Amino acid sequence: MTLKPSIMPGRVPFPKLSVLYAVGLLAMLVIGTVPGLAAGPDAPSSEATGERVLPPQPTAVVLSMTILPPDGGADVSAPPWMEVFADGRVIVRGEHPGDPTTRGHLTRAQLQSLVSEVVGEQQLLSCDTLLLQEQLQLAGARRGISANVEGASTTVLQIVTRDRTHEITCQAVPLLERRFPEVDAMQRLAHCRRRMLNLAAIVRAGGETAAVQLCDAVNRQLASDWPDIDPVTPEDLQVVRFGPGGSRMCQFLVPGQIGVAGETGMVSVAAIRSPGSPLRVSVLPGSVPGE
Repeated sequence: MTLKPSIMPGRVPFPKLSVLYAVGLLAMLVIGTVPGLAAGPDAPSSEATGERVLPPQPTAVVLSMTILPPDGGADVSAPPWMEVFADGRVIVRGEHPGDPTTRGHLTRAQLQSLVSEVVGEQQLLSCDTLLLQEQLQLAGARRGISANVEGASTTVLQIVTRDRTHEITCQAVPLLERRFPEVDAMQRLAHCRRRMLNLAAIVRAGGETAAVQLCDAVNRQLASDWPDIDPVTPEDLQVVRFGPGGSRMCQFLVPGQIGVAGETGMVSVAAIRSPGSPLRVSVLPGSVPGE
């Protein structure tokens, strides 16, 4: 499964440096204290390795996410919509009464990769809810665009490590991600949200093998009916919803052309599978889950 900038080392000649000064400079570079140099987003840290971050208790929840409806009618005492445990278990609960609860499992390597991506690469532990809102409001004021969105869902993402619990809450994540590309924390939160949605969708699809089989079936229809659309992969799967009679609606988001002018954007590839019926595939201009 997946939904890094590289640092090119420069050549700095210093033929006249003494050995002592060179050793001191090397030490400062190692600990990141050279004046004027700051660690980049992908700088290694003690939190960049999933194994160091994971709680020791196998039953501990490492990551959880809930997407609250805009009407505020959700039961705040209910467990999170999605939970990832330290032993690799994944639980995805239904959004509506009657929806089944689905379960999956990550290998240790997959779990470590997920935690490293969220905590290390995306540095979500440094993303603070209040600070994010301030940054969005300032960005909105500078550009004359509102950072307040009425009638949008709210994402609640929680991370539990060995020594802390951190929660981020933000409304209208997909919309604000597009509206304010300059707000780095917003982009990182949106990335992690997509990553969790993709994991939940794969679990709901029946696991990795079932997701690959679904992609193969969808791609056969795309090649026949929509040859200009790129083939979908399990990493593009963002939503799996249950319908009546055991049917499932699966939504992929892929780059493609939208509109009569051929402008590029996200294309939604929807596939509906019902027992005893052939797979139905449709392609529409993309809409991001949770909008």
